Amino acid sequence: MSLRLHLIFLLTLPMLITACKTSPSVTAPSGIEPMTIAIQALTTDKRYSYFELSPNGDLSYGGGFNAINRNAKPVTQLNSEQLFQLQTYINQSDLFTAKVSGNQSRSRSETVHHELQLKVGKRKRNIVVNDDRIPAVARLHDMLFEYYAQARYNLPGIGKK
Repeated sequence: MSLRLHLIFLLTLPMLITACKTSPSVTAPSGIEPMTIAIQALTTDKRYSYFELSPNGDLSYGGGFNAINRNAKPVTQLNSEQLFQLQTYINQSDLFTAKVSGNQSRSRSETVHHELQLKVGKRKRNIVVNDDRIPAVARLHDMLFEYYAQARYNLPGIGKK
């Protein structure tokens, strides 16, 4: 009987391990299109940031060396209202239609170099742009930075006496 139980255990072990490794849901909340964002900002005065947003609202951030290497760590999960604000902004902006001309390599930037990978529903766009040639890119970065800052600086023990 004991051998039989061991065999059953060994046969079910791979299923148990797989179940434990299953990632959390990455579906968007009801009423929000699935949205994936990866945006990197590298300034000429050496301030670097990188954000990733998954469809379920998980926001990750990397700064400095991590931003250069696109290494972001989870910070918070945006709520439905925040995701709706992002979606509305993206849909009303020119992020899917703006044209960028000229050499947009990082070495050519005067203030900031942005690289954006954006997917909303079935629409996709990759943008590499310097300075303020597409203001909507900087605004999207600022929105994500604001959500990050709200989560980071509202942690228990920070800013309270």
